[in-house]
Amino acid sequence: MIRFASVPSFLFGVLAVLLCSAGAVHAQTPGTVAMDGNLPFTVGEPVADSSTALILTYGAATRTVGAEAYDRALQSVTQGRPIPPGQETAVHRQAVLGQAIRMTTSHADEIQRISVDTAAVGEQYRQQQARFADSTAFADALSQAGLSPDSLRSMIAASLRMSAYRDSVSQTLDAPPADTVTAYAQDQGTVGARHILLQIEPGATSAVEDSLQSLAASLIDSVQAGADFARLAETYSDGPTGARGGDLGTFTRDRMVEPFADAAFSMEDSSDVYPEPVRTEYGFHVIQLTEAPAPLETEEAKTALMEERVQEAFRNEIERLMKNVTVRMNPEIIPITEADLRR
Repeated sequence: MIRFASVPSFLFGVLAVLLCSAGAVHAQTPGTVAMDGNLPFTVGEPVADSSTALILTYGAATRTVGAEAYDRALQSVTQGRPIPPGQETAVHRQAVLGQAIRMTTSHADEIQRISVDTAAVGEQYRQQQARFADSTAFADALSQAGLSPDSLRSMIAASLRMSAYRDSVSQTLDAPPADTVTAYAQDQGTVGARHILLQIEPGATSAVEDSLQSLAASLIDSVQAGADFARLAETYSDGPTGARGGDLGTFTRDRMVEPFADAAFSMEDSSDVYPEPVRTEYGFHVIQLTEAPAPLETEEAKTALMEERVQEAFRNEIERLMKNVTVRMNPEIIPITEADLRR
């Protein structure tokens, strides 16, 4: 059983950099270092010592993570809150992955040989210290987090080193070609729409589905003939949007299920109505545009696409370095298996 001690909230951002690498490796999807069921590191024999949560090795280097230190790693994942019911496996998984990343970044030659500006470390340290009324309050906060001034400086230096290494990875990448940027801008653009949802209940017969599809088709005919869409939505639409005339606001393609998004983004002009009912897992939709599709600005699309490429390349590079790591877990403290790590 893990019992959380109190860790000052100001330290969570710093802790996350090394304990979970939230700002670097997990920026988009927590735990993405374990992909497609493959672990980039080796899981060794279980640890039996009741005071030890993890033992990690990288080449000849070994680091032992005690129960209290692992407690703080969990707090970094949950931001100090209790683990939500049903999320125990996911939280422990992310904490273990974060420790494996920390071991990698602390010992990989490619990262450790990067020099860090001590003035920059000092400035970030002073920024953290300035959040407290005096040096005594700051020292007490560090003590509660199991840190010392030197260990906090080391963590800040490691964060800067990771950022510099990420920059070096980004410099190896070519800018995306113009046609790729254009396609991305279209795909990540926005559209405004409203809909009438005729929900299909689980277990509905084909006759019921046919009836709802026919009703949706008749509503399309009514709208195209000049009927007020909002009033029809208030009368016929299932779900919470009916009360506001079916309005969905503006959204990107990835916010909607694929059939709905395909239909909405295929129309060109505001007020266009999709010519046939759209079937999704929720039922049949009657869709009308309220705002025509608007692609991302070219420069914005280029920046976003490049950032995605950098993120992927950096993640792949960290995974490559992690092949040198072996992780041994104490099942009494970390109640997950190697199979859980692979999910």
